[in-house]
Amino acid sequence: MSIYSLKQGYYLYHDVEFVLNQIGELYKVDVKDDKVIVASIMELDKNNHFASPESKERFNAIVPKIKTLHTSMYHLLESIYRATDNQVFNTTAIENKFPGFKYFRMLNNKIKHFNEADIDLIEVVLMDGTKIL
Repeated sequence: MSIYSLKQGYYLYHDVEFVLNQIGELYKVDVKDDKVIVASIMELDKNNHFASPESKERFNAIVPKIKTLHTSMYHLLESIYRATDNQVFNTTAIENKFPGFKYFRMLNNKIKHFNEADIDLIEVVLMDGTKIL
């Protein structure tokens, strides 16, 4: 008797629980009036400026966690889709129903093929009362 079967969709429950716990470690999620509001719970020392070396170190340390969460979420969606009697993960059908999924998939591909990705996170500072043209 197996305790965890990759062939049975029922066991995806554990994967869903794991991903939800990952989300809960990084974000506060509230649902109000059928709208989902997500806020980061990454806390920084209030004694340091947001662009201080300490803040940069904290930010850089959390990026791998966010990348891992994103990849886990993508794989979970793929597994759920296949476990619900859909033999192929039809991204076109999903993107037709959920247009934002295309960008989610594209970012996942960038993370997966990091040596080909051209993504750099840089500091951007907007001062109050200024506009970017």
